[in-house]
Amino acid sequence: MRSKALVFSLFSVLLMVAGNSVQSQILSFRTHWISNQLPSSETYGVYQDRKGYLWIRTDAGLCRSNGRDLKILETKDGKSSFGVYALAEDPSGRIWFSTSDVLKCLRWL
Repeated sequence: MRSKALVFSLFSVLLMVAGNSVQSQILSFRTHWISNQLPSSETYGVYQDRKGYLWIRTDAGLCRSNGRDLKILETKDGKSSFGVYALAEDPSGRIWFSTSDVLKCLRWL
């Protein structure tokens, strides 16, 4: 019983000594540059694929970012204004997404 009290006392002293040297972290937040480049401010979700790309679903299109650049997916006629409601990656690494009327597989990469 006495050894448990000694261990507890030593542990308490150790915590007090270590606690004096620990400082709290100061976190700062800023608006990321990417928010200014999105086709819409209404975002439905973000997904990171196995290659590290971020896929951002908005009500005005689908975007892909590598952390520096943002690319907006456009249709063959150059339009990007379609809502992307769901996005998934299959075992082969292909990206699938759905709009209000179609399910598509990307062959982008």
